[in-house]
Amino acid sequence: MLGQACRKGEAKSTYETGAFILLKTGEEVIDESKHGLLTTLAFKLGREAPTNYALEGSIAITGASVQWLRDNLGIISTTSEIEELAAKVDSSGGVYFVPAFNGLFAPWWRDDGHGVKDVLDSMHKDAGEKGEVRNEKGEFLLRVDGGATINNLLMQI
Repeated sequence: MLGQACRKGEAKSTYETGAFILLKTGEEVIDESKHGLLTTLAFKLGREAPTNYALEGSIAITGASVQWLRDNLGIISTTSEIEELAAKVDSSGGVYFVPAFNGLFAPWWRDDGHGVKDVLDSMHKDAGEKGEVRNEKGEFLLRVDGGATINNLLMQI
């Protein structure tokens, strides 16, 4: 959160083997999430500085699902091919691949579930007024990092 310069109301997600999403709540601690998230320490910049907190939601398998398509199913030779294949069609026809091989963590904590959007929706409900989280400019911002961010289509979806 600190490295991504996230302000209160802004979120970041690291897309690697799994996805780990943090929403900065500033000095506010969300004592008990009503939507399956965890409160975590974001950072503290010195003894006298305020402690900054975040809501956290994790997804067990994200980038590892592309490796599974490559190594186990053999439908691609390299991980970069996945975006090329997806770009060849005009529409998914409403079909999405949800990599829930080991189940999903927040907000469901079940061996079945959905994905990143569910975590973000839960963050909006826990931290925001009327289900919305906005920075001081009135925008919702999700910053991303990690190896899977090389896939532009994945980041747009």
